[in-house]
Amino acid sequence: MRRRVHDSHFLVPITICFLVATTFAQSPPQASFGPAVNYAVAANPRSVAVGDFNGDSKLDLAVASEYFDTYNSNVSVLLGNGDGTFQAAVNYAVGVNPFSVAVGDFNGDGKLDLVTAQDSDNAVNLQFGIGDGTFQGNPSFTVGTNPFWVVVDDFNGDGKPDLAVANLTSNDVSVLLGNGDGTFQAAVNYAVGVNPFSVAVGDFNGDGKPDLATANYSSNNVSVLLGNADGTFQAALNFAVGTNPYSVAVGDFNSDGKPDLAVANYTDNNVSVPLGNGDATFQAAVNYAVGSRIEGEELNG
Repeated sequence: MRRRVHDSHFLVPITICFLVATTFAQSPPQASFGPAVNYAVAANPRSVAVGDFNGDSKLDLAVASEYFDTYNSNVSVLLGNGDGTFQAAVNYAVGVNPFSVAVGDFNGDGKLDLVTAQDSDNAVNLQFGIGDGTFQGNPSFTVGTNPFWVVVDDFNGDGKPDLAVANLTSNDVSVLLGNGDGTFQAAVNYAVGVNPFSVAVGDFNGDGKPDLATANYSSNNVSVLLGNADGTFQAALNFAVGTNPYSVAVGDFNSDGKPDLAVANYTDNNVSVPLGNGDATFQAAVNYAVGSRIEGEELNG
Protein backbone atom coordinates (compact mmCIF):
# COMPACT_ATOMS: atom_id res chain seq x y z
CA MET A 1 0.00 0.00 0.00
CA ARG A 2 1.35 3.40 -0.98
CA ARG A 3 0.24 6.79 0.18
CA ARG A 4 0.23 10.09 -1.72
CA VAL A 5 0.36 13.07 0.58
CA HIS A 6 0.16 16.64 -0.67
CA ASP A 7 3.22 18.75 0.10
CA SER A 8 2.93 21.15 3.01
CA HIS A 9 5.06 23.72 4.80
CA PHE A 10 7.36 22.67 7.61
CA LEU A 11 5.06 24.19 10.23
CA VAL A 12 1.35 23.52 10.10
CA PRO A 13 -1.39 24.16 12.67
CA ILE A 14 -3.13 21.73 14.95
CA THR A 15 -6.50 22.80 16.24
CA ILE A 16 -7.63 22.76 19.88
CA CYS A 17 -11.37 23.04 20.53
CA PHE A 18 -13.04 23.21 23.93
CA LEU A 19 -16.16 21.13 24.50
CA VAL A 20 -19.05 22.82 26.27
CA ALA A 21 -22.23 21.00 27.34
CA THR A 22 -25.35 23.15 26.89
CA THR A 23 -28.73 22.07 28.29
CA PHE A 24 -31.92 23.10 26.48
CA ALA A 25 -35.43 22.99 27.92
CA GLN A 26 -37.18 19.66 27.28
CA SER A 27 -34.18 18.32 25.35
CA PRO A 28 -31.09 16.27 26.16
CA PRO A 29 -27.70 17.97 26.65
CA GLN A 30 -26.14 19.13 23.40
CA ALA A 31 -22.43 19.34 22.67
CA SER A 32 -20.87 22.48 21.26
CA PHE A 33 -17.35 23.79 20.82
CA GLY A 34 -15.77 27.14 21.47
CA PRO A 35 -13.72 28.85 18.76
CA ALA A 36 -10.72 26.85 17.55
CA VAL A 37 -7.22 27.91 18.56
CA ASN A 38 -4.42 26.79 16.23
CA TYR A 39 -0.84 25.96 17.22
CA ALA A 40 1.97 25.40 14.71
CA VAL A 41 3.70 22.01 14.74
CA ALA A 42 5.88 20.08 12.29
CA ALA A 43 4.49 19.18 8.85
CA ASN A 44 1.76 16.57 8.35
CA PRO A 45 0.71 15.95 11.98
CA ARG A 46 -0.74 12.45 12.34
CA SER A 47 -1.36 11.76 16.01
CA VAL A 48 -1.32 13.42 19.41
CA ALA A 49 -0.65 12.16 22.94
CA VAL A 50 -1.24 13.87 26.26
CA GLY A 51 0.88 13.91 29.42
CA ASP A 52 2.47 16.13 32.06
CA PHE A 53 5.99 16.40 30.69
CA ASN A 54 7.39 19.07 33.04
CA GLY A 55 5.78 18.04 36.34
CA ASP A 56 3.66 21.15 36.84
CA SER A 57 0.37 19.21 36.96
CA LYS A 58 -0.73 20.86 33.69
CA LEU A 59 -1.41 18.74 30.64
CA ASP A 60 0.98 19.01 27.71
CA LEU A 61 0.83 17.69 24.12
CA ALA A 62 3.12 15.59 21.94
CA VAL A 63 2.38 15.51 18.20
CA ALA A 64 3.89 13.05 15.72
CA SER A 65 4.34 14.51 12.24
CA GLU A 66 4.77 12.14 9.31
CA TYR A 67 7.23 13.56 6.78
CA PHE A 68 9.24 11.66 4.21
CA ASP A 69 12.75 12.88 4.99
CA THR A 70 14.99 12.77 8.04
CA TYR A 71 15.32 16.54 8.43
CA ASN A 72 11.60 17.12 8.86
CA SER A 73 10.71 13.99 10.85
CA ASN A 74 9.80 15.35 14.26
CA VAL A 75 7.75 15.09 17.40
CA SER A 76 6.43 18.48 18.50
CA VAL A 77 6.00 19.09 22.24
CA LEU A 78 3.65 21.88 23.37
CA LEU A 79 3.73 22.65 27.09
CA GLY A 80 0.37 23.55 28.57
CA ASN A 81 -0.26 26.75 30.53
CA GLY A 82 -3.11 25.18 32.48
CA ASP A 83 -5.74 27.55 31.07
CA GLY A 84 -6.38 25.75 27.79
CA THR A 85 -3.52 27.48 25.98
CA PHE A 86 -0.13 26.10 25.03
CA GLN A 87 3.39 27.42 24.55
CA ALA A 88 5.09 27.33 21.16
CA ALA A 89 6.05 23.86 19.96
CA VAL A 90 9.57 22.53 20.45
CA ASN A 91 10.49 19.91 17.83
CA TYR A 92 12.57 16.80 18.50
CA ALA A 93 14.08 14.86 15.61
CA VAL A 94 13.17 11.17 15.54
CA GLY A 95 13.48 8.47 12.89
CA VAL A 96 11.99 8.86 9.43
CA ASN A 97 8.22 9.18 9.10
CA PRO A 98 6.83 9.06 12.66
CA PHE A 99 3.14 8.19 12.26
CA SER A 100 1.99 7.87 15.87
CA VAL A 101 3.19 8.79 19.36
CA ALA A 102 2.45 7.36 22.81
CA VAL A 103 3.53 8.16 26.37
CA GLY A 104 5.05 6.04 29.14
CA ASP A 105 7.85 5.91 31.70
CA PHE A 106 10.12 3.46 29.92
CA ASN A 107 13.29 3.85 32.03
CA GLY A 108 11.65 3.91 35.47
CA ASP A 109 12.81 7.37 36.53
CA GLY A 110 9.31 8.69 37.22
CA LYS A 111 9.41 11.03 34.23
CA LEU A 112 7.27 10.60 31.13
CA ASP A 113 8.97 9.50 27.92
CA LEU A 114 7.76 9.37 24.31
CA VAL A 115 7.67 6.53 21.81
CA THR A 116 6.94 6.90 18.10
CA ALA A 117 6.12 4.35 15.41
CA GLN A 118 8.50 5.05 12.51
CA ASP A 119 6.75 4.10 9.25
CA SER A 120 9.84 4.29 7.03
CA ASP A 121 12.36 2.97 9.56
CA ASN A 122 10.53 -0.24 10.53
CA ALA A 123 11.24 0.68 14.14
CA VAL A 124 9.96 2.45 17.21
CA ASN A 125 11.92 5.40 18.56
CA LEU A 126 12.23 6.59 22.18
CA GLN A 127 12.68 10.10 23.53
CA PHE A 128 13.50 10.14 27.25
CA GLY A 129 11.91 12.88 29.33
CA ILE A 130 14.18 15.02 31.51
CA GLY A 131 11.24 16.09 33.67
CA ASP A 132 11.35 19.77 32.70
CA GLY A 133 9.46 19.38 29.43
CA THR A 134 12.52 18.59 27.34
CA PHE A 135 13.61 15.25 25.89
CA GLN A 136 16.86 13.58 24.93
CA GLY A 137 18.17 10.39 23.34
CA ASN A 138 16.60 8.49 20.49
CA PRO A 139 17.24 4.73 20.72
CA SER A 140 15.31 2.64 18.19
CA PHE A 141 13.98 -0.90 18.34
CA THR A 142 13.12 -2.99 15.28
CA VAL A 143 9.51 -4.04 14.66
CA GLY A 144 7.59 -5.23 11.58
CA THR A 145 7.32 -3.53 8.20
CA ASN A 146 5.83 -0.02 8.01
CA PRO A 147 4.74 0.38 11.65
CA PHE A 148 1.87 2.86 11.86
CA TRP A 149 0.50 2.76 15.40
CA VAL A 150 1.96 2.13 18.86
CA VAL A 151 0.22 1.62 22.22
CA VAL A 152 1.63 1.20 25.73
CA ASP A 153 0.48 -1.27 28.39
CA ASP A 154 1.83 -3.92 30.77
CA PHE A 155 1.24 -7.17 28.90
CA ASN A 156 3.16 -9.53 31.19
CA GLY A 157 2.21 -8.08 34.57
CA ASP A 158 5.72 -7.16 35.72
CA GLY A 159 4.93 -3.48 36.31
CA LYS A 160 7.08 -2.36 33.37
CA PRO A 161 5.49 -0.75 30.29
CA ASP A 162 5.48 -2.80 27.09
CA LEU A 163 4.66 -1.84 23.50
CA ALA A 164 2.31 -3.16 20.83
CA VAL A 165 2.83 -1.89 17.28
CA ALA A 166 0.54 -2.31 14.25
CA ASN A 167 2.65 -2.98 11.14
CA LEU A 168 0.92 -2.00 7.92
CA THR A 169 2.61 -4.14 5.27
CA SER A 170 3.85 -7.14 7.27
CA ASN A 171 0.23 -7.67 8.40
CA ASP A 172 1.10 -8.21 12.03
CA VAL A 173 1.44 -6.70 15.48
CA SER A 174 4.84 -6.48 17.13
CA VAL A 175 4.90 -6.89 20.92
CA LEU A 176 8.02 -5.59 22.68
CA LEU A 177 8.31 -6.38 26.39
CA GLY A 178 9.97 -3.63 28.39
CA ASN A 179 12.94 -4.22 30.66
CA GLY A 180 12.15 -1.12 32.71
CA ASP A 181 15.51 0.54 31.95
CA GLY A 182 14.62 2.11 28.60
CA THR A 183 15.32 -1.03 26.60
CA PHE A 184 13.02 -3.68 25.18
CA GLN A 185 13.24 -7.35 24.37
CA ALA A 186 13.19 -8.38 20.71
CA ALA A 187 9.79 -7.97 19.10
CA VAL A 188 7.48 -10.96 18.79
CA ASN A 189 5.10 -10.66 15.84
CA TYR A 190 1.49 -11.86 15.71
CA ALA A 191 -0.41 -12.18 12.42
CA VAL A 192 -3.60 -10.15 12.02
CA GLY A 193 -5.74 -9.06 9.06
CA VAL A 194 -4.43 -7.29 5.97
CA ASN A 195 -2.88 -3.84 6.42
CA PRO A 196 -3.47 -3.07 10.12
CA PHE A 197 -3.43 0.70 10.51
CA SER A 198 -4.02 0.93 14.26
CA VAL A 199 -4.07 -1.07 17.47
CA ALA A 200 -5.90 -0.61 20.79
CA VAL A 201 -5.93 -2.36 24.18
CA GLY A 202 -8.90 -3.79 26.10
CA ASP A 203 -9.97 -6.80 28.15
CA PHE A 204 -12.38 -8.45 25.73
CA ASN A 205 -12.94 -11.76 27.51
CA GLY A 206 -13.17 -10.49 31.08
CA ASP A 207 -10.16 -12.36 32.45
CA GLY A 208 -8.38 -9.25 33.69
CA LYS A 209 -5.60 -9.61 31.12
CA PRO A 210 -4.96 -6.98 28.41
CA ASP A 211 -5.94 -7.99 24.89
CA LEU A 212 -5.34 -6.26 21.54
CA ALA A 213 -7.58 -5.15 18.68
CA THR A 214 -6.41 -3.95 15.25
CA ALA A 215 -8.23 -2.16 12.44
CA ASN A 216 -7.30 -3.95 9.21
CA TYR A 217 -7.66 -1.62 6.24
CA SER A 218 -7.62 -4.06 3.32
CA SER A 219 -9.47 -7.01 4.88
CA ASN A 220 -12.39 -4.90 6.18
CA ASN A 221 -12.26 -6.39 9.65
CA VAL A 222 -10.84 -6.05 13.13
CA SER A 223 -8.56 -8.65 14.66
CA VAL A 224 -8.73 -9.45 18.38
CA LEU A 225 -5.72 -11.10 20.03
CA LEU A 226 -6.36 -12.44 23.53
CA GLY A 227 -3.53 -11.94 26.00
CA ASN A 228 -2.12 -14.76 28.09
CA ALA A 229 -0.83 -12.35 30.80
CA ASP A 230 2.77 -13.48 30.22
CA GLY A 231 3.37 -11.13 27.30
CA THR A 232 2.20 -13.58 24.66
CA PHE A 233 -1.04 -13.56 22.68
CA GLN A 234 -3.35 -16.11 21.11
CA ALA A 235 -4.12 -16.32 17.40
CA ALA A 236 -6.27 -13.52 15.99
CA LEU A 237 -10.07 -13.66 15.97
CA ASN A 238 -11.55 -11.60 13.12
CA PHE A 239 -14.80 -9.61 13.05
CA ALA A 240 -16.27 -7.83 10.02
CA VAL A 241 -16.70 -4.05 10.03
CA GLY A 242 -17.05 -1.43 7.25
CA THR A 243 -14.89 -0.78 4.20
CA ASN A 244 -11.24 0.12 4.79
CA PRO A 245 -11.21 0.48 8.60
CA TYR A 246 -8.55 2.98 9.60
CA SER A 247 -8.62 3.25 13.37
CA VAL A 248 -10.12 1.44 16.35
CA ALA A 249 -11.03 2.60 19.87
CA VAL A 250 -12.29 0.72 22.94
CA GLY A 251 -15.09 1.76 25.33
CA ASP A 252 -18.20 0.49 27.09
CA PHE A 253 -20.86 2.10 24.90
CA ASN A 254 -23.93 0.32 26.31
CA SER A 255 -22.90 0.40 29.98
CA ASP A 256 -23.03 -3.36 30.45
CA GLY A 257 -19.49 -3.57 31.86
CA LYS A 258 -18.16 -5.23 28.70
CA PRO A 259 -15.77 -3.41 26.32
CA ASP A 260 -17.05 -2.58 22.86
CA LEU A 261 -15.26 -1.34 19.73
CA ALA A 262 -15.64 1.75 17.56
CA VAL A 263 -14.01 1.55 14.14
CA ALA A 264 -13.58 4.43 11.68
CA ASN A 265 -14.10 3.23 8.09
CA TYR A 266 -12.21 5.34 5.57
CA THR A 267 -14.16 4.54 2.40
CA ASP A 268 -17.67 4.23 3.87
CA ASN A 269 -17.48 7.52 5.77
CA ASN A 270 -18.96 5.81 8.81
CA VAL A 271 -18.13 4.29 12.17
CA SER A 272 -18.80 0.62 12.93
CA VAL A 273 -19.74 -0.24 16.52
CA PRO A 274 -19.52 -3.97 17.37
CA LEU A 275 -20.84 -4.45 20.91
CA GLY A 276 -18.81 -6.87 23.01
CA ASN A 277 -20.35 -9.96 24.59
CA GLY A 278 -17.64 -10.17 27.23
CA ASP A 279 -16.37 -13.55 26.00
CA ALA A 280 -14.10 -12.28 23.19
CA THR A 281 -16.97 -12.30 20.71
CA PHE A 282 -18.85 -9.32 19.33
CA GLN A 283 -22.30 -8.65 17.98
CA ALA A 284 -22.70 -7.70 14.32
CA ALA A 285 -21.41 -4.17 13.75
CA VAL A 286 -23.91 -1.31 13.56
CA ASN A 287 -22.74 1.52 11.29
CA TYR A 288 -23.17 5.24 11.96
CA ALA A 289 -22.61 7.88 9.28
CA VAL A 290 -20.01 10.57 9.94
CA GLY A 291 -18.42 13.32 7.86
CA SER A 292 -16.70 12.69 4.54
CA ARG A 293 -12.97 12.12 4.38
CA ILE A 294 -10.71 15.00 3.41
CA GLU A 295 -9.78 14.84 -0.25
CA GLY A 296 -6.13 15.77 0.31
CA GLU A 297 -4.79 12.26 0.69
CA GLU A 298 -5.32 9.02 -1.17
CA LEU A 299 -4.76 5.55 0.21
CA ASN A 300 -4.27 2.95 -2.48
CA GLY A 301 -3.98 -0.78 -2.08
